[in-house]
Amino acid sequence: FKLILSASQKTRKGVLVFKRAVITVRIDDICPWNDIEKVQEAVSAVESCGVRGLLGVVPACADPDLRKNDFNPHFWEWLRGMKDRGWSVALHGYAHHLDSDGKSLITSGTKSEFAGKPYGTQFELLEKGKRILTEHELETDIFFAPAHSFDSVTLEALKEAGFRYVSDGRSMHCYIRKGIKHISCRSYGMPKHPRGIVTLALHPCEDKPLKPWLDYIERWRQSLVDFSSLLDSPCRNILGPLEEKAFLAWRSSLKPGLQKMRDSFADCCDSGNH
Repeated sequence: FKLILSASQKTRKGVLVFKRAVITVRIDDICPWNDIEKVQEAVSAVESCGVRGLLGVVPACADPDLRKNDFNPHFWEWLRGMKDRGWSVALHGYAHHLDSDGKSLITSGTKSEFAGKPYGTQFELLEKGKRILTEHELETDIFFAPAHSFDSVTLEALKEAGFRYVSDGRSMHCYIRKGIKHISCRSYGMPKHPRGIVTLALHPCEDKPLKPWLDYIERWRQSLVDFSSLLDSPCRNILGPLEEKAFLAWRSSLKPGLQKMRDSFADCCDSGNH
């Protein structure tokens, strides 16, 4: 446990090498209908730790679950200011419209904006989204899909559209798949004992209190790093995918199977007591 209490980093030939757990911050679902006060409170907490995170922008948001507040006419100006302050910007889908039931590479979810769609459709969504960001002086080569749902076709389209990074993956290390570097977002919550690379994601449109997230940031502030520092971090192109497969097997089969065994054992014990 002592090995993961803080982030240790050094430079080797200009490349950051992380020897212990590192945590970076990602704020998802950024759009003109955000609760800007909630987003700004999270931003201030991160910046008070001396680091900058990743903002995942939905450029043509059509998801009613994300459009809960009044339209912010100063949104794009605010976002450019965030980039000037050192925050990274990612394309987080196009409209956040989960209209496909394609199978994702890294999650068992059945709803997607990308997975299962033809190459041409996916490429068009990426191109249109990137064009909107570019028009607002927010060029980026970072992407992550709504609902963590993308497939191998998505990766091919991303490469053709000029993207280099995906903020997703279920490994503890960065790795490259189909020419795209994956920067892990293994845990969807706040792990008690973070290991490897941890992307701490916040969804400002969810009706959840912000305080637990802020408390976590403060507790692990010594392990926080800029998201941009991970773009040049080392890749583990053999170990990373193996870790991901093991993690997915644990989550989808082994863990539910063990839970069923525990439940059956508990039922047997209860029956024996009557």
